[in-house]
Amino acid sequence: MSYGDALPSLADIDLTVEKGGFVSIVGPSGCGKSTLLRLVAGLRTATSGQLTVDSAEPGQSETRAAFVFQEPNLLPWRSVAGNVRLPLELGVSNDADSQALVERTIQLVGLSAKDAT
Repeated sequence: MSYGDALPSLADIDLTVEKGGFVSIVGPSGCGKSTLLRLVAGLRTATSGQLTVDSAEPGQSETRAAFVFQEPNLLPWRSVAGNVRLPLELGVSNDADSQALVERTIQLVGLSAKDAT
């Protein structure tokens, strides 16, 4: 698998993680760690080779991956609840319990209106 055309940021990556496995990706700044995670999460597409998560294309697998960005990625035009709700709107989950989940999450980090008083 590779990513990037002129000067690939990743090349010749071959990695298999067994179910329940734990992997750490370490390396100097700029070596492609975040790029690899973005590819696995389905946020970027490999320019060559094959990448699968549980035998499916990234983002199409039943297995869910969490990704924490290095920089803040809040949408300033959305409310706190709107930012928390965004992954649910993008298809991870959009059931009747979504509003309760959003409220519990906001309370958990101390951003609910009642925590402000």
